[in-house]
Amino acid sequence: MNEGQLLELITQVQNLKLEVAQQKPGSLEWEQAMNRLRKSIDRLLLEIPKLPGLVRRDHQDYEEVLDDTLIEVSKRISEFQPQQDSIIKSFVAWINYKLRLKYRITELYSQGKQARVISLDQLLTAQGDQTLLNTDGAYLDSPELEASIAQRVWEYINQDPEGKLRNCTLQRYPDCNAQAVAKILYSSDSYKANGQANLKALAQHFKIPYKTFYSYWKKHCQPLLSEIAKKLGNSTEDSYE
Repeated sequence: MNEGQLLELITQVQNLKLEVAQQKPGSLEWEQAMNRLRKSIDRLLLEIPKLPGLVRRDHQDYEEVLDDTLIEVSKRISEFQPQQDSIIKSFVAWINYKLRLKYRITELYSQGKQARVISLDQLLTAQGDQTLLNTDGAYLDSPELEASIAQRVWEYINQDPEGKLRNCTLQRYPDCNAQAVAKILYSSDSYKANGQANLKALAQHFKIPYKTFYSYWKKHCQPLLSEIAKKLGNSTEDSYE
């Protein structure tokens, strides 16, 4: 994306935010403006990770920090005003420093956990190549225990005996529920990309704006799956991050 295209997209998002604010919430005009805004924000958020100069690291939690920052971009984009001749450099500096992407990453390294963290994607690797990505971590003691818990989690996801997963749906998108999401993340070869790319692919799969899907994942789907894994593993309260 060149300078002109980025400026045009940022301006479009800022103007659409103003348009939404001027409409009565729930009205047809508001809904139409919101749909245009969601599409423009999704386009902008997909372009940001490609911008030169954006802080990047190999830390295991980098993708999560980046996505949290992208949500901040979508909320605060109206505040952005270019401070340099280059729109790209100015926008990247705003994200790195004003929105604290650089400092959040520095904080990740300063927190340095000493204990071995086994995330559920590692845990469920015991079941062939099937992985459940981007869930909270657990401290586990042995490969045998990990494999045993992985088997129980997979069986629970498949059967959903209490209906908890099927009932964890995204409003206005009834086909998107925690069971459907987990089954795809857990078993489909088409969603094997690293990190948050899986969530972006899932958002496209369910035809949901990425920001909306990511919020659903973080607030509802991910905590529920972690709760189930903890219960099935008979873990103590302090066994989870």
